Amino acid sequence: MHGVRVTVNASHVAGPLDCGVRTGRARLVVLPFLNSSPDAEEEYFSDAITDEVITALAALAPDRLGVIARTTAMRYKATPKDVAQIGRDLNVDYVVEAAVRPHDERATVTVQLIRVTDQTHLLARRYEAGLQDVSDLRHIIAEAVADQIGVGSRAAASRRPRKPTQDVGSRTGWVTEERVDRVHGHAELLHRVCRVSR
Repeated sequence: MHGVRVTVNASHVAGPLDCGVRTGRARLVVLPFLNSSPDAEEEYFSDAITDEVITALAALAPDRLGVIARTTAMRYKATPKDVAQIGRDLNVDYVVEAAVRPHDERATVTVQLIRVTDQTHLLARRYEAGLQDVSDLRHIIAEAVADQIGVGSRAAASRRPRKPTQDVGSRTGWVTEERVDRVHGHAELLHRVCRVSR
């Protein structure tokens, strides 16, 4: 069965920050995704996913989330600067870091959402998808990030582009999410399977 596999390690997440003077929107930068494949030629693949995630986030809730432009974010590719310095440079509240590794007709993407003020993780998630399902990742990642910082949109699903669905059977895939939460001091695995049409 094809689809996107998601593994989550998450604890209780704090709400959005109040980081000085703002225009009512949270500010976020998506750093260039790291190519963790041994093949340097796969760099284009990680750059393409970076572009897709930036675009998806920017379109998701523009009235509540300001996303730094791709051309600015790309200046931080392979930067030695830490999250605190990047946050000061760009005056952002949150930083998204990620790594991409294509392998055996699949791709693994690890994503981290970091709060700038204390440099702690709000989200750490691992996605695995067949290459034919990678296009779904941009929306899944964008919505996960937006939800964690409190700007998730109820209209996100309706905004997601859909291809024509004359043949529903061939255009239906599956997203599997495995989430580990801390409940009363104990780890609890939550398993959910959702059908998605493309």
